[in-house]
Amino acid sequence: MRPLGDTHIGQRIMLTVAIVVIIIILLACVGYLSGRWEAEAQTPSYQFSKFEPRLLELERKAIDDAFMQKITSLWTVWMSDDRGQPGRAINGAVQARKAYIASMTEIERREKDVQNAR
Repeated sequence: MRPLGDTHIGQRIMLTVAIVVIIIILLACVGYLSGRWEAEAQTPSYQFSKFEPRLLELERKAIDDAFMQKITSLWTVWMSDDRGQPGRAINGAVQARKAYIASMTEIERREKDVQNAR
């Protein structure tokens, strides 16, 4: 192997890129094998309180209100700026629906957990 001083700049760059890629792959393997990725994906534990039924009710109302505000906002933007419309409004509505469904599903799961805890 030639001394580093005798190599061209392109070769040095390629060597640096190769070393960085190898380090990233090693870090990814360590993270995967240690189970850190799965641990991050798990839902955090939740502490129930005596106020849980009321909190769930308020959360449902907040999600309903937020969804209505988002759809209203999308419509208002469409009326004031028609560039890319209705595609932009449709994409925003689809995203709002996904967030609404995911949030309500989580609330339903917690409601079942509360009922099972009693």
